[in-house]
Amino acid sequence: MLVVARRCSRVHPADHGLAAKRGPNFNAEKRADLDQPLQRLEQLEQAIEETIAEAIPPKGRWRVAARIAGWALLALYFLFAAALLSLRYWILPKVAEYRSDIEQSVSKALGQRITIGAIEADWRGLRPELLIADVTVFDHDGRAALTLPAVEATLAWTSALIGSPRFYSLVFDRPRLEIRRDDAGRFYVAGIELHAEQAGDTGIARWVLSQREIVIRDASVSWDDKQRGAPLLELPGFNFVLRNGFLGHRFAFKAKPSTELASALDVRGDLKRVDVGDPGACIGQVYAELEYTDLVAWRRWVDYPFDIRSGKGGVRLWLDLQGKTSSRLTADLALSQVAGRVAKDTPLLELDYLQGRLGASQHDAKEFEVFGSKLTLRTGTGIVVPPADFRVRWAPSGGEIDADGIELAPLARLAEYLPFPQAARARLAATEPRGSVRNLKADWTGDAEDPQHYSVRGGFARLASRAHDRIPGFAGLTGRFEASEKGGSSRRRSAGNSLRIDSISPSTPSRSPTATSPERCSAGSRAGRAARASSTSPGISSTPTAGPSTATFPSCRDRSSSISKHRSKGGTRTT
Repeated sequence: MLVVARRCSRVHPADHGLAAKRGPNFNAEKRADLDQPLQRLEQLEQAIEETIAEAIPPKGRWRVAARIAGWALLALYFLFAAALLSLRYWILPKVAEYRSDIEQSVSKALGQRITIGAIEADWRGLRPELLIADVTVFDHDGRAALTLPAVEATLAWTSALIGSPRFYSLVFDRPRLEIRRDDAGRFYVAGIELHAEQAGDTGIARWVLSQREIVIRDASVSWDDKQRGAPLLELPGFNFVLRNGFLGHRFAFKAKPSTELASALDVRGDLKRVDVGDPGACIGQVYAELEYTDLVAWRRWVDYPFDIRSGKGGVRLWLDLQGKTSSRLTADLALSQVAGRVAKDTPLLELDYLQGRLGASQHDAKEFEVFGSKLTLRTGTGIVVPPADFRVRWAPSGGEIDADGIELAPLARLAEYLPFPQAARARLAATEPRGSVRNLKADWTGDAEDPQHYSVRGGFARLASRAHDRIPGFAGLTGRFEASEKGGSSRRRSAGNSLRIDSISPSTPSRSPTATSPERCSAGSRAGRAARASSTSPGISSTPTAGPSTATFPSCRDRSSSISKHRSKGGTRTT
């Protein structure tokens, strides 16, 4: 650009004569006019060069950085190639000579003495693999606690970085594994205690959880619970997979118990957090399935949330663990010949069959919940409960009840077997409710038998009840209701049916007065007022709905009841 500008500043030779004629001032003025654009171009060029210099570092810095990175990558490549070639052609072919060193390294990592019968080397992709035979693990007393006929150990390259054995995959074929719990509650696997990390002892559990994958094929596992005093449980045909990662630990195993226990056992788990020092603090989910099982047979090793005396069928379980604060157990059941107690203070309940979903949960050992979905059953005495949904939660501060599709007649007959308050049981036995309840929702604060505040709402169909405690009996009632300690309301209809409300006044006269006597009329009026007062207690109103209905009230003619029909276009209002 500068060259172009200078070229443009030159004067053509033919102009020299004309300039000479005009004098020296003319040449000076013309030269000044030509130098101004040139100066501007020089300033612009200088500004552009300064801007580029500030925006782009000098070429020397980039070259130095690229040169350092290139040499570093080249050095790493040669180091990796040298290590790979050394393992392949020098170390691994002679791995049998390092058997004692491998025994010492693994023994130090596990904290137990280990012996190896034979060892060979192979490759699995770019990872070295060790084929080990006749591995024996000894307990602290020097006894052989575990024998492994064959082991396939694929090493991870991180072992060279941390200086401790880390396996990409660890496979055990046909081992016999013994798991036990002593009288003090300590767990042992193959004679090795599961505990937290201590000085000089990393702990087998922590080492196991640090491996990427552990596989057990066709094993025979036994469970000996000394603390419980249970007999030895044998699980042949045991297959197990454990995968550990940054986000948690996943495991699955299948086993074939004896035919008297179950047909097959399938367990899977996804644990987000595992505390090897306190297994009860785990967080995650566990799933178990038994196609066929005998519930009573498993009581020797498993604690149920209910007192189960008998029961056979299929079970699927989901266990949600949230540490020691809360847990939730959900079960899909298809059982027959079931006998047990729902609570300690309830009688024994015998069922011909039980199907549906049932669950329970607890939070901080203070808040409890029991729930069911599509739960149906039939008792040995002939009580049939159609499929229903329910949820009951109670705590020291109060509780909640949600229910749908509840038939009151069988539920009232089952009340003595369920953990209902004693007052509720007595009320159900006295009133003998019938009909069905839909979308029932109730909650209360304080004691369930004497709540401080409560509210209840829901729908009902063909509702019927006997008179009890100053409340008249009724039948054929359909509608919805809402109630609380402040009052309530109900909407009823009885289209095509009759609604009957029974009197609660005594009918034991010593003589029969005439129909027109004052005594007869006053008695009937008092009974009518009592019935009306019960049906329209303070704060409760009856809202009419469309459709004809027939109500029965006491009158002066009949001491017990008589029929009086009130019809209107909008329905019937009871007053």
